[in-house]
Amino acid sequence: MLRGIYTAASAMGFQMDAVGVFAHNLSNAGTTGFKRSELMSQSFPAMMVQMGDGTHASPLGLGVGVEASLMDQSAGAMKATGNSLDLAIEGDGYFQVRTSKGKVDMTRDGAFSVDSKKQLVTRNGDVVLGKNGQPIRFTEGMSDQIKIQSDGMIFEAGQQVGQLAVVKGKATNAGLSPQLQPYMNVMQQNGPAKDPEIRQGFLEESNVSIVKEMVSLLSSQKNYDVGQKLIQASDKMLDKVINEMGR
Repeated sequence: MLRGIYTAASAMGFQMDAVGVFAHNLSNAGTTGFKRSELMSQSFPAMMVQMGDGTHASPLGLGVGVEASLMDQSAGAMKATGNSLDLAIEGDGYFQVRTSKGKVDMTRDGAFSVDSKKQLVTRNGDVVLGKNGQPIRFTEGMSDQIKIQSDGMIFEAGQQVGQLAVVKGKATNAGLSPQLQPYMNVMQQNGPAKDPEIRQGFLEESNVSIVKEMVSLLSSQKNYDVGQKLIQASDKMLDKVINEMGR
């Protein structure tokens, strides 16, 4: 009976983690370039238990835990903004940026602007990098004079000023780092993206489906309640064994 309590408790713990992930996805449904996460479960090693006359053994599950948190890298919908400094990547690939701490990161959030130094920057003030690994600088920085081709080539008043660095990446670990969104710190660079297509005047929306996340959230809450009832039932049975059958 104690083993049943432990098994149900492990399932409840997993559902608590899952609810946290679903809630995090829902809270970022409106975040540009956000990628949803999903937990993967794993079973604890099963114990072989002798059944009946002892000549046959049957596996007994010992619970469930979190194996990994995976990031869904499917593309979100394209939203037209009309802003010439809003950029979206069609297909795979990530924009390269350098943070204020000097770290190179990747992001799908293409809501860019020009700062006081005439550099192309993210909404957080991080510098957008070109193919040469250097910041993209403008002469005047007037958005109506800036044209960006589908290959990432940038022109200001008809003069080329640089080309966006668009890189592909892959997951390096399965750890969930919600605080790092929208940057892909769980990704590592894997060379330039093949034939990236940049769309000027568009932003990529989050790939979160509110309906799907709500259904998953309600399902996890229901499964948590089931585990709670199993523990209560096991506790009552244990109480009877100790206080009634033991007399």
